[in-house]
Amino acid sequence: MKLELKDIHVTYSYKTVLDGVNVSFDSGKIYALLGDNGAGKSTMANVICGEVIPSSGAIFFNGKEVAFKTPKDALSNGIAYVHQFPMLSNIISIKENLVVGVNKKHFGKLKEIIDTFLPETDLNTKVEKLGADSRFFVALSSALLKEPQFLILDEPSALLGPLQSKFLYEQLESLAKNGMTILVITHNLNEAENYCHQVYKLKNGKIEALSSVRENYNISDAGTEAGAGTGVGVGTGVGADGSRRDSSGAKDSSGADNINTVGTKKDSTYFEITVKNHLCSKGISLKPFNIVCRENQITLIQGSEDDGLLQLEKLVTGALVQNDKTNRFEGMISLNSEGKKLSWDLKKKKYNFRRLRNNGLVKTGIIPTDRKYTGSHPSLTISDVLFPCTNPSEIQQIIKSADINIQSNEKCANLSGGMLQRLIFSRELFYNPKLVIMCNPLHGLDVTAQENTCKKIKETADKGAVVLVLSSAEFPKTICKESYSLKNGTLELIKGGSDD
Repeated sequence: MKLELKDIHVTYSYKTVLDGVNVSFDSGKIYALLGDNGAGKSTMANVICGEVIPSSGAIFFNGKEVAFKTPKDALSNGIAYVHQFPMLSNIISIKENLVVGVNKKHFGKLKEIIDTFLPETDLNTKVEKLGADSRFFVALSSALLKEPQFLILDEPSALLGPLQSKFLYEQLESLAKNGMTILVITHNLNEAENYCHQVYKLKNGKIEALSSVRENYNISDAGTEAGAGTGVGVGTGVGADGSRRDSSGAKDSSGADNINTVGTKKDSTYFEITVKNHLCSKGISLKPFNIVCRENQITLIQGSEDDGLLQLEKLVTGALVQNDKTNRFEGMISLNSEGKKLSWDLKKKKYNFRRLRNNGLVKTGIIPTDRKYTGSHPSLTISDVLFPCTNPSEIQQIIKSADINIQSNEKCANLSGGMLQRLIFSRELFYNPKLVIMCNPLHGLDVTAQENTCKKIKETADKGAVVLVLSSAEFPKTICKESYSLKNGTLELIKGGSDD
């Protein structure tokens, strides 16, 4: 199988995304596609899979010119696409998602694919209960069931742990040896260098083949894109630390069980999480812990979804729906500032996303892992997503701060994953929040954007904010005051309490 793009242009009313792309892909190889956020990587993938019709140019499949007007056209030619945010239905089961659009003649592969990518998985589980890593493997399994000749993966390892990523690329190598052509859109330079037969880079709408990823990006052998220039490291350690002070008082509109004056410094702000007991019938139950996130510092919690990071994110951001049979927390969330304290008893199920954001005590910013549907929505305009900001000049300030080329009346669907990430990040920091919870803040960002984001995160903490970062990927511990490791539901302190 040979796929060629010849002189492909994609032009919108005010910008050109692809400007004469010429590239070819041969059977049995893994290709990496690099490029800054907004460079046109997703657009090129969408051209290949029929989601975007090019303004001009041609696609040749095995030497014959083809015109893909829909993804169905591309799929009929053996081209499958696993998106950065997998296109799955939340309200149906894993098994039902797997077989959507799959011809019955391919069902014989079902057991082999499930045994490989979804072992010991209850296929009757609804997708809405899955974490990002499991959602990816469901989407990948569904794509492979269609027995494609050409497979596109957009940021496949972004939310996978190191062992999961290694396993994924081992499987991709096996698929390539059997003749499949694989295109991986990635920001992970090490993966591009170590696992891919050819690396392409998109810049200013044009494409070039790289002979050396490391020389092109000026990174060392030990560097990764997440760590380039930021001193990322991984460590282990013992001993979670912290204390909690209970108090009683009147309730207020925030739904807090307590709001009263506490014996802290007048200008002291901190965010405290205490878990006494957690029951989770599907997934990892978090072990008891207490953690205090303080002003003027970044507190990092690093782990994979398999270790309970998704459960922790939902708990901390108030997105977790408690159920006495399948998911139950006991503990306390406290927010302290200006000599006042808000406390929510988790057992009483009154702590949620809205009450945290509108707590009435401090301005709060929340960046969820799911930017596409939780932090925004593809059908909304940029102006809609930047609500409650309605001032046109402020909207333009946020767009400029995010460094993205888009109009305020355009749909979020026109943004790449990295561009959407930067927009939400800028939105949440625009009003100088005193408390910021950031979930996977480097996900989907290119090298430069990651470095700039880390710089802004540090500046936010230096201005006096409480910053809590939850990350499944590596994050620079050098800028964090305290760092915790989450492993099998257990939180352990690996750095903290000193100026080192």
